[in-house]
Amino acid sequence: MHGRLALCLVVCGVSIGCAGSSEEEAPVAQSEAELIVNPELDEMPTASMQVVSGVPMPPPPRSNMRLTMSTRDAAGSANYVHPTVPAFRTSPDGRVALSYEYPPEEALKLTMLLPEAVNTRTFTQQDAGLAKRIVSDRWMRFMDPARIYDYVRARFPQAKPKLKGAFLCTATEQPTVCAATPGSDCYALTLVQQVSLTGDDDQNGIVIGAIPLTVTVAGPKTIGAAVSRVDVAPSAAWKFTGELPFADVAEKITNRDGRLVVGRLIASYGAGARAMAPITYELSAGGSASGDHSLFYSYATTPCDPTRWFARDARKTFTNLRPLAAAHRDTRLVAPDGARYGFAAQPLRDSNGLPFAETAAISGSYPWMDKNAANVFFFLGSPALFRLDAANAVVARFPFRRVDGGDPAAELDTSPRGLAVAGSWTNGKTVLLDGLLNNDDFASPLDGAYRYGLYKQDNKLLGIQASGGGRFSRTDVKNRSVVFNSHYVESVENVFNMHAALVPSTPRDVVWNMTRGMATDEIAFDDFMDPHVLLFAEMNAAWENTYPGQARFLDGFDATTFDAQRIRLQNAATSRSYPIASRGLLEGSGRVEPVAAGGIRGRGLWLSSASSARFAFPAGAYGERNVYLGVFVDGRTPTATRRHLLSFESTSGDVFSVFVGDGRISVQQGTQRTDLAVPGLLWTAGWHHLGISTDHGKNTVDFLIDGNHVGAVAGAGLRIKEGTLHLGGGAEEAIGLGGWFDDLRVVVESDKGHLHAPSSPELLCNYARGGGISVGPSSPAFTGALVADVRARALGLPLDAGRRWTCKTNYASERALDLRALAATERSERGAALANELHAGAPRPDQTSNAFCTSCHVPVQLDAARPLSLLLRALTKTSLDVSVDPRLQPMQPPAYAGQPAQVWGVIPAGWLTGPSGEALPPARVEGPANVLEWVLP
Repeated sequence: MHGRLALCLVVCGVSIGCAGSSEEEAPVAQSEAELIVNPELDEMPTASMQVVSGVPMPPPPRSNMRLTMSTRDAAGSANYVHPTVPAFRTSPDGRVALSYEYPPEEALKLTMLLPEAVNTRTFTQQDAGLAKRIVSDRWMRFMDPARIYDYVRARFPQAKPKLKGAFLCTATEQPTVCAATPGSDCYALTLVQQVSLTGDDDQNGIVIGAIPLTVTVAGPKTIGAAVSRVDVAPSAAWKFTGELPFADVAEKITNRDGRLVVGRLIASYGAGARAMAPITYELSAGGSASGDHSLFYSYATTPCDPTRWFARDARKTFTNLRPLAAAHRDTRLVAPDGARYGFAAQPLRDSNGLPFAETAAISGSYPWMDKNAANVFFFLGSPALFRLDAANAVVARFPFRRVDGGDPAAELDTSPRGLAVAGSWTNGKTVLLDGLLNNDDFASPLDGAYRYGLYKQDNKLLGIQASGGGRFSRTDVKNRSVVFNSHYVESVENVFNMHAALVPSTPRDVVWNMTRGMATDEIAFDDFMDPHVLLFAEMNAAWENTYPGQARFLDGFDATTFDAQRIRLQNAATSRSYPIASRGLLEGSGRVEPVAAGGIRGRGLWLSSASSARFAFPAGAYGERNVYLGVFVDGRTPTATRRHLLSFESTSGDVFSVFVGDGRISVQQGTQRTDLAVPGLLWTAGWHHLGISTDHGKNTVDFLIDGNHVGAVAGAGLRIKEGTLHLGGGAEEAIGLGGWFDDLRVVVESDKGHLHAPSSPELLCNYARGGGISVGPSSPAFTGALVADVRARALGLPLDAGRRWTCKTNYASERALDLRALAATERSERGAALANELHAGAPRPDQTSNAFCTSCHVPVQLDAARPLSLLLRALTKTSLDVSVDPRLQPMQPPAYAGQPAQVWGVIPAGWLTGPSGEALPPARVEGPANVLEWVLP
């Protein structure tokens, strides 16, 4: 059975807790060349504040992720650190953007997003000043606030109005070609504007109005595009709700058809603030319910009409507005062929995968919905970095200080953190995201950089710098292309993916550029969507719904203490087709990172060599399916001797164990142990990804390092059944490998055999955060690519003679691999591997037998509630030219209402660069035009 080792926890000094260590597990000495030096990591004076004891203080992770969102120059101007698309509410085509200018807050603006400004390489490889170029600098005050004031005062003579949150809405695709100025685009938009009647945020009394606008854009779809004219409809055409019983209906956003709105209800601000509001609303089965709620949606058949969204009957019951958890049961959101909107296709579920009740109040704030209403995003909770004891002294989770020497506890507030997603692409489950969108847990303001003492090396406390995790100050007005408040989520989705530079570079198939206002990151949804993924631990802490209040992160802390045994690791797998693993529990000492720096990307898990994380697998219909298991490892204990890395122990007593050492991998099944030599492999020299793929038919276990096949051993291999997966130390025969771990993944093979198909080398390379390329004899990688190339060809991957396949990775880069920045001797083989290259003028080929595609596109019998676009029948062949086929791959520009991918309004000559480098279209075109004709070869 899986052994258990005694653990020792030693408190080092007065204020810093650390894991005990013995001679046997002394840290490996690292040279400067071996460490990726984070530019924001430096020695930190020992803090005088009291710190919670018992918290492990590991060596610094090998990460260069910059956690500072903005810096100030000598003139005091704020500048971006990361390439950024500002978090503006936009028109459906993503171009006309709504923002504010401070002061005053009421100075609403219309401006333009300029995707044409991103004209070299890929967006995430651009310089940080891009945010200033991607926004038109010709701003226009498009209405005098007095016009709104006058209209409101006429209806409410006693009002002291104050403008609050607004967004743009439309029911049809936009724009059209302007009749009066044929070279311009005209947008018919509705400004949905909230007005506080009292002028006091602390009091109830708001109305929400719809104000029709016609927006004229000169020089459309060029880098010089600008709003040239705004015509505001007469006040007789405006619609305002009656007075609503809220202090705020915050963060409102609508979908593409203008019928659905999502937002947050707030009862009051200030003293005695209430983050939720009491409402009475209708139930789908009849009757009504009452309760305190925050996140809501409202559906009305009349587009862009707040008087319908917020309608109440004579009993003050909301007739269209309901809590977010009720969407799946709302019969109005169901069409004849399934859910009208993806976020309502399946019950919304919590971190454990348990469905929310129809009347549940989901913890969250700052919601955002994509344009097709497939997914909803929101922030979950507010972990506190410190508390004040009875003597009003700071008691902190970790030592911290302000970089400028100011009062360290002065600015950290309760800004919500923990951006999560739930909806169609997560099978309804709420998944906490990793990476820069969750850069820190501690609400550090934009204009006050903090250094957090998180690591120890050579007995020195090292601090890592972060800022922008919380809302930034109103005084920070010189970042003109941001909105006040860095928690407004937005995404250009795939709207601009006709521009090659805005297609995300992450080598996965469902990836969006998303922004939180101060930084934009690429989010890959593939592993959330794949029903064959049983475990995907990005090493985020799990959370639990704790309203009233907000969600609580299960990171081991409570108000006064830390206990690693209280840690629960999120399993981001969302499958409803197979039973998935439980959340992870720790045995011994360990830590999940409070900043996005402990993993190969984003957060990671630290384990001492005597500690482990365990995930329980329930009994399920896995059968004898082949299994893939992968994990990133940054070893920090010597591996000259054998170290236990992981094992799967079934309840029937079968144990499959993997041990590692310098230049080797060992497998033990029962009494049989097999060693595989991997010359030159050092587990303590930096991040490595270990992949294990079983082939029951051949009775072999294949091993991959950094996505490349390095060899196989004979044996039955891993079989997933009821039992427990252990990661880290605790085996009886060898002490564990202490270090940082990330992206623990378990996948079962599909009926089409996607783990052993011609596409599998690419897929398994993607799991290692790489992309498959081929190299010629002149490439330095040619010799080392032999073993992986032989494996890829044996699986049927089509490759040219004289070239060799290899998985290319770049673990030293903050943005990882960019397949569009390859050397002259390198060529991406992703298209060939996935067999999904499409050509204009020809039908989409039948892909129902494509093993890669069928990892996510499954028969309806496997998941009856799966969206139509992710069912197997979406891959069938038709006679339609692919350019007019509304079935699009996720990274192609979007389609709407059963139409092909189109662009509207004026399309200038030479707008796009075609696949052969030609300027397209050759002459000016007026839309709608089928954009795939210009994008596909």
